[in-house]
Amino acid sequence: MAAVIAILLVVMTAGIGLRTGAPVATQRVAADLVSAMADRARTSAISKRSSVVMAMATPADLPVGADGRCRIGLFQVISESGEASSLVRTVTQLGRWQRLDRSIGWAAGKVDGAVNPFESPRLVLRDGEETLRLHCIIFHSRGGLEWPLGSAPAVIRISQAGALSSGKVVPENRLRVGRINGRSYPSE
Repeated sequence: MAAVIAILLVVMTAGIGLRTGAPVATQRVAADLVSAMADRARTSAISKRSSVVMAMATPADLPVGADGRCRIGLFQVISESGEASSLVRTVTQLGRWQRLDRSIGWAAGKVDGAVNPFESPRLVLRDGEETLRLHCIIFHSRGGLEWPLGSAPAVIRISQAGALSSGKVVPENRLRVGRINGRSYPSE
């Protein structure tokens, strides 16, 4: 029920953000979407008693990325195999990929000691015949963070697409995901 309400709030917020057309509002909508997906991943991990991956893809990461949009998706871990350094996770997708606005992208870089998934190695996810290498956050069956490794919380930086490569300083939204309880909390 909470996940449905969160998704409805994100959809309503997206409609308002698209009407205003302001870059800051569009970033806020993207941050709300990512926050709702993190909450959904955490609750899915607890209810399914299995690890759940929140995968973040750039347009180049997926074959469907030809439209130039970043995406976020959820996957349930079915099994793991291989060495610890190159662990392959066999997954099944939970729902469809959620697309961010064309003007929004992921940003690398640590914030206040929090680990950014874009600073960590990409994980190998095998979904049927498809193998993907993506930046991820993984919630374990108790709702806390399993990946990225370490004791610091994770942070996802959301900014204008291409802002890092252009070297411009632009406003960004940050979503911090707590290490112990897996709860997301926005940070400006």
